[in-house]
Amino acid sequence: MLRSTNFTDRGILDFTDVAMRYFSRDKAQTLGLKQGSLLVERSGGGPTQPVGRIGFITEELPGFWFSNFVQLIVPDPTKVNPDFLAWILLQLNQTGIVERLQHQTTQMRNLDFRDYLRLYVPKPCSKEQEGIASVLRMANEAHATVEAKLTKARRLRTALLQKLFVGGVPGRHKQFSKTKWVEAPSCWKPRQLRDIADVEAGFTMGRDLSGYETVEVAYLTVINVQEGSFDLSDVEHVLVKTSELTDLILHWSRASPAPRRSDQQVYQQKMRRRFLPRCLRRPMKSSSPAGRSRSMLTWNCSGSLRRCLRSSSRQRGCTGRTKTL
Repeated sequence: MLRSTNFTDRGILDFTDVAMRYFSRDKAQTLGLKQGSLLVERSGGGPTQPVGRIGFITEELPGFWFSNFVQLIVPDPTKVNPDFLAWILLQLNQTGIVERLQHQTTQMRNLDFRDYLRLYVPKPCSKEQEGIASVLRMANEAHATVEAKLTKARRLRTALLQKLFVGGVPGRHKQFSKTKWVEAPSCWKPRQLRDIADVEAGFTMGRDLSGYETVEVAYLTVINVQEGSFDLSDVEHVLVKTSELTDLILHWSRASPAPRRSDQQVYQQKMRRRFLPRCLRRPMKSSSPAGRSRSMLTWNCSGSLRRCLRSSSRQRGCTGRTKTL
């Protein structure tokens, strides 16, 4: 039994958790989903998840059916290409148009299916429909292939983390010790985190900075911190003192290995645009992190940026010296 939990945002149905329901033998023999059919999520969603997602039936599914929160659409192949219609309905959902055709009760959203069926959809000639559907199908298959490889790589990384931090490099250690928190090779010397890393706290927004020279910088919050990386697609900005600017800039260190030069240049360009005021957005040369003992994630400012900071401070009448990170 396919439910709303089996829908994804890309039209692909997730069969990892399919509910089982019992029917009479005669009834079960009549159930089955045909290739080319479409499933529409009629009820479900949530506070941030609109209803109306699409599920493509890409193969014959005998013995499968759907819950009462899902609607079945069987395209007429003499009037429209089934794959083309599927991509059209998926696009309507992803662009937010379908969100106008729904109403919410408590924590569930319901699609006004009567208005949904009245939607106007583009209908080019059959040859163009087939061409568009074919291109989108190939792109979707490529996406699925890459996603499968990424999933395998994540599982491999998780397995390596569990193996290497418990047993070390394979074949190197024979004696192991177990503490309250971890199990590791006996030759490893445990240290408290505060003894091997510098920890700095941030500050809250809304400080009273009246009377100070201020500049606007990016402000990272918990929503920007992902699994081992930063998501800089939605960064807030906050005013800080000019004298605090050098202490607030992040740079690379041993705890965060610098990427390949091409990737680092792209990264620095993003950081300059998001984290530095307009007057300081000049190209920066990356310096080697060798010799740095700081284990916190910081951003290594080059001499050109420090000279720019000094110049900016003089123009603002600031007598304080910039601090080398």
